[in-house]
Amino acid sequence: MKSKLSATPIDFSDKNRRSVIFPLRNKESIFKALYEHGKLNRDAPPLRVCDVEDIAKRAGFHSFKVYSPEEYNSKAEKMNEPKEAVLFIIKKNANVGHFVGVFTDDQNRIHYGDSFGSMNEVAINPSNRKLIVAHNAVQNPSTSNCGYLALLYALTHNKLRPIDRNDEKH
Repeated sequence: MKSKLSATPIDFSDKNRRSVIFPLRNKESIFKALYEHGKLNRDAPPLRVCDVEDIAKRAGFHSFKVYSPEEYNSKAEKMNEPKEAVLFIIKKNANVGHFVGVFTDDQNRIHYGDSFGSMNEVAINPSNRKLIVAHNAVQNPSTSNCGYLALLYALTHNKLRPIDRNDEKH
């Protein structure tokens, strides 16, 4: 049986508010904070969609966007997906969601990093190329650090190994 998603609150009331979680401005300090809150699971509040986009832009990824799995899959099918992205998955009738990191490598393969590993179903399935899925879980289901891990996975192309043990799926 699949695990329920982590409780990442959705806050639609203040989408234009800048993130108070990451007042940092340089790429190195942002990645260090993402690593501490994500991989090391240091105490941190859950991220909202606008926080994830703001953090990526501060790290120098100016065209970065959070996509629904359907939006991303559509772009991937047209070979028009961004090099790095985060997916926000909301189950039907839920008021919380889960972040998953994705990136496209130099061989045009899509890497999919879900911090819950194989506890969740893979939310995308592009038919036109290989999908490499990280299967090991690195997040405790009672925590809300999926946004940090998804950003770290996508923006560093998993070089800092927030999630590893990848297997080709397609």
